Amino acid sequence: MPQHSHEYFETLLNAMEEGAMALDRNQTIIAFNRAASVLTGVPVHQAIGQKCYEVCRGSLCLTETCPVLISIDTGQPVENSEMTVRAQDGDLRVVKIHTGLLRDKQGNVTGAIELLRDVTDTRALEKQLQERRQFTNLIGKSKPMQRLYQLIEDISDSDATVLILGETGTGKELVAEAIHFHSPRANGPLIKVNCSAFPETLLESELFGHVRGAYTGAVSDKPGRFELADGGTLFLDEIGDISPAVQLRLLRVLERHEFERLGDIRTRKVNVRLITATNKDLRASVANRTFREDLFYRLNVVPIILPTLRERRDDIPLLVEHFIHKLRSRTGRGIDHISGAALGRLMAHDWPGNIRELENTLEFAFVACKNAVIEISDLPPIVHSGSSTTGYNEGPFHALDEHRAGERDALLAMLEATRWRMKACAQALGIDRTTLWRKMKRYGISRAKEGGQ
Repeated sequence: MPQHSHEYFETLLNAMEEGAMALDRNQTIIAFNRAASVLTGVPVHQAIGQKCYEVCRGSLCLTETCPVLISIDTGQPVENSEMTVRAQDGDLRVVKIHTGLLRDKQGNVTGAIELLRDVTDTRALEKQLQERRQFTNLIGKSKPMQRLYQLIEDISDSDATVLILGETGTGKELVAEAIHFHSPRANGPLIKVNCSAFPETLLESELFGHVRGAYTGAVSDKPGRFELADGGTLFLDEIGDISPAVQLRLLRVLERHEFERLGDIRTRKVNVRLITATNKDLRASVANRTFREDLFYRLNVVPIILPTLRERRDDIPLLVEHFIHKLRSRTGRGIDHISGAALGRLMAHDWPGNIRELENTLEFAFVACKNAVIEISDLPPIVHSGSSTTGYNEGPFHALDEHRAGERDALLAMLEATRWRMKACAQALGIDRTTLWRKMKRYGISRAKEGGQ
């Protein structure tokens, strides 16, 4: 190549944002731009004359899938190949590779150009989103759960009062724990009270404490849960069940951060973050005057509405895996798997009791199962029979429906649950393998793209 042409070529390479190198047929580097130097940590003058695999030290180097070798051997460019490159300082970078060919005047291939685009941060973010299956004790990778995780992070630095709303068994207490342990109060106490477990007079004493003689049986002074939670978080579950008298006292604490023990005249200050939860419609309770409107607005500063298990069916395989591991550790039973058909039946069930019902179902299965794999026959009768309160009982699995949102997520969840075994997945879904392949093609699902093992 004439000197002026070579200089022009190097100027062109250095104008590119992507790392770029030119190689001869023996994979010797004949040109190397500044972006490639930054990516690999190898100075330009040191790279020239070395073999590309000595500079990149990539995961595809010296293999039959090396993009440069493929291009030189086939005479065709390679697009969107991806590999890991080890820089001089040992840092691993993920790069997307495109190759082009160098030819002489007769059209003979004399070498190749390799373009390296650093996608490390992008892949790390994608991996984080894909693998964020658990947040504290919460489990799930569905879109509703990802939104929940983000909301918990968003309010982590705040002391705002939180109202958690959701059906029974959706994990309201677990959400309260996650909020507390991701807040600046994480080193303080987390005190929990189920308000429906106490009659009115005892609940007041439980929350605010009492002094000796405040009522029959009060033989000594006793601090309440607010005092015990000072500097931390107080979680009040079933807040919709508290009486008007307790509502009034709770309102005062929220407004003034002070209270008196039962039977005491001394006012006590308290620094507590309040998290409450209920499965009731508090707005309806406000409308029928069984719940104070001013208290409702004090509690409803940050509302969190938990999804039902019906709304996050694609989390069921992950939850099943979690509970099987938990029960195996607790019972010592050698049960480590669930059949595709049994999993399909679980995904078809409506779960009125949500996650708590699912855990109880698997506990039943651990008692009934006599082998290493849980089958349909090991499930409780209401699940085993395919009974459903919403009419989803025509087959083993109806999370797949052309007109239902989330079909892609449900399909991918079942593929992962059956470890990408097409026959088992199709059987669990209640469809044939041709239909399964058609749906996978429609949604652009492939094992390589989704990272299936």
